[in-house]
Amino acid sequence: MVLAVLCLNFAALPQQPKTNQAIDVTTKGIQVGEKLPETDALSKYKGKLIILDFWATWCSPCVAMIPKMEKLQEQFKAQIQIIPVTYQNEEIVDPFLKNLHKGKVSNLPQITGDKELHKLFPHIYLPHYVWIDQTGTVKAITGLEEITAENIQKMLHASKVSSNPTAQNASPLKQKRDMKIAYDKSKPYLINGNGGDGNTLMYHSVLSRYQEGLPYGWSVYHADSLKYGRITATNLRLASLYQLAFWDQGYFVSNRRILMVRDSLPFSPNRPESREAWQYNNCYNYELIVPPALFASRFLIMRGDMDRILYQYEARIEKRMTSCLALVRTSREDKIRSASSKTVFRADRFGMEMQHMPIGRFITQLNAQSLQNSKIPVVDDTGYTGRVDLSIQAKLNDVESINKALEAYDLKFVVKECLIDMLVIRDSENHTPNHSKI
Repeated sequence: MVLAVLCLNFAALPQQPKTNQAIDVTTKGIQVGEKLPETDALSKYKGKLIILDFWATWCSPCVAMIPKMEKLQEQFKAQIQIIPVTYQNEEIVDPFLKNLHKGKVSNLPQITGDKELHKLFPHIYLPHYVWIDQTGTVKAITGLEEITAENIQKMLHASKVSSNPTAQNASPLKQKRDMKIAYDKSKPYLINGNGGDGNTLMYHSVLSRYQEGLPYGWSVYHADSLKYGRITATNLRLASLYQLAFWDQGYFVSNRRILMVRDSLPFSPNRPESREAWQYNNCYNYELIVPPALFASRFLIMRGDMDRILYQYEARIEKRMTSCLALVRTSREDKIRSASSKTVFRADRFGMEMQHMPIGRFITQLNAQSLQNSKIPVVDDTGYTGRVDLSIQAKLNDVESINKALEAYDLKFVVKECLIDMLVIRDSENHTPNHSKI
């Protein structure tokens, strides 16, 4: 057996060394209670309550907050100044805002290509807000939940900062913490010089619960790029971990999963306020490293690991008749055949351009991003097997807008019943580990 000579690490995990603990990166910059140094970007707004809004065009929560920030600026007028700040340059930001506002002029100034303010207020996650009072003192560093008219009113009427250092550092608003732990994705997870640096590792399989400071996400590395094949998942929910395990079978987002369990709490917190405590028990980190000979079986091995460790559940692909948002052709005329030999794909919320690619790439884009919150799956029902060229200007999160743009290609999305693969997760009848599964 090949596996008999490989190193298998799927047991108790080593403790993180004390020198590698999660830290709050916001503590590396100006803190609440400290004075902001003179900056050209903010000097003109002295005497006002300033709210720095660190954002980016790719950040959906940031973009969703833009109308709210404009309304708050209008409500409090000259008493405050909300200033959006982004590291992105004008060539990216200006066209994006023009499309977003449909030509209307925003009442908020823009700081683009920023480096200075980011150094003063380091952070990882967006949106990120810094509150600076009329004296130039930092009063709070928060997330979007604290951006309310009530909190702005509190800040405007707050008394002058006391000379007491404890009082200076106190903030009436919830402090945002951006936790980060030293983590190098190019090296095996949780191996820290134990018997080497991992360069000779042939096989490795690890599962752990939630680890504060690690990012949420996953990656799949090909065998030819790292000399071994690798799957890495950090702080994934249980449903997302199963989705990754069946990646080779299809794209099973929430609208293509069926949950048939007595207790759904391990899959989703039952109350928003319990989310932080819930994730410690129900989010997972997983890593699999296999030699090139086993690369084709990597997802099968991952499913075997999950069957052994999460033996209380069974996950299988099953055919189910279900309502779908299906892309169909409205005529027999071929208006989508590719006339290009160059592969191109670009997409944002305002449109998509695709050249010499399978039509399924368009469907994947909608499922993965633009229509990821759709209650029903988006599928290709055109039966078209060739490469296509498509270029549409439309709101990609609006089916009606997409359909209007697709008229030129005799394509349309319709709701219809389709027999498709679904990922079904159910309670296992056998509540003991099954060590016979790969």
